[in-house]
Formats: sequence, C-alpha cells, structure tokens
Amino acid sequence: FLIIQLFSASFVYAKAKQAINIAYLTQEQNVPPPLSNLDPFIKNKGIIGAELGIDDNNTTGEFTGQQFNLKKFIVPLDGNVADTFNKELANKFPFVVVNLPADQINRLADLPAAKQMLLFDVATVDDALRNEQCRSNVLHLLPSRAMRADALAQYMMKKRWTKWFLVIGTSQEDRLFADAIKRAAKRFGMEIVAEKP
Repeated sequence: FLIIQLFSASFVYAKAKQAINIAYLTQEQNVPPPLSNLDPFIKNKGIIGAELGIDDNNTTGEFTGQQFNLKKFIVPLDGNVADTFNKELANKFPFVVVNLPADQINRLADLPAAKQMLLFDVATVDDALRNEQCRSNVLHLLPSRAMRADALAQYMMKKRWTKWFLVIGTSQEDRLFADAIKRAAKRFGMEIVAEKP
C-alpha cells in the first residue's frame, strides 16, 4: 500500500512541473574585420551557450520539478529591438537573456513592460552600467572593465611586476580598457613607465 502511495505521489509531482520560460534577445551584427585567421567571428556564439545552459538546467529540473524553455528572438540588422521586445516578449517572459550593446540594454530596461522582468546582460563590460547607469531589473553576468583591470593588477602585483608599459589600441573599447588599467595601476601602486598608441 505504501509503495502505491509513493508511486502515485511521484506521478502527480512529475506531472506538475514548474515551467520557466526564458527569452533570448539579440540583433544581427555586421561581421567585423578579423584580427587574425585564428580569431574567426562566431555568428551565434551567445545562442549556443544559452541552449547548453537550458539543457543543463533541464537535467537538474528532472529532480527539482522544473522545465526550462528557451525561445530565441533575433532582430534583423535594420530592425527595431524595442518594437520586438514590446510585441514578442512583454508580459510573456519573466526572464530575458539580452545580448545587445549597453545603450540598447538601458533603453529596454527603461521600457514600462520591462519593469516586472529580469534582464540578464550577457554582452557588456561597461563600468557605467554597474554604477551611475545601474538599473534594478538588469543583472550583468560578465566582469566589467574595472573588474578585469583590477584582476590583472592583482596578478601582476603577486608576480612583483610593478612597472608597466601600456600599449593602447585605436578603438573606443581599447581606450576605455586603457582607462581601467590606469585606474587599477594607481589603485594597486603600480607605475606605468611608458604609454604608446
């Protein structure tokens, strides 16, 4: 009799899985010029990781009574991300994995429909998004520039490499990371002895 009760209880439990719906939102990008043949542009890099995460979670979900569902939304290059968000995601998904630039993430986070949603930022490293431009409904998953620069400075401090030669690339991202490196050097007592563009 006890075995029948346990079996029927587990059958009811298995039928009553909690569905967790997650959206993945990104926009097509122009393929940037390659820095080398060893560093190819991966068109669907974020989507592959999201699908792998869903598969892993669903394995665990067998034991926790949860079913994770992922729906992908890829906005065309000339499309409007906010329109897609309002029409396709608003009031349908409590969680949205967002693979977009910083300015678009902030615009989405400020939409009325996004106030009751949690946006997982998987693309940006901007320090401002984690400080003065912080939004309560956005969770950043990558370390910021300042975090990466601090980690590098701590490693170099451990190695006692206290004199640095800083080479700065030509892109805006290069300049922003160089600023983070300079801040970390000052913070950890390092000396930048030379700086070259």
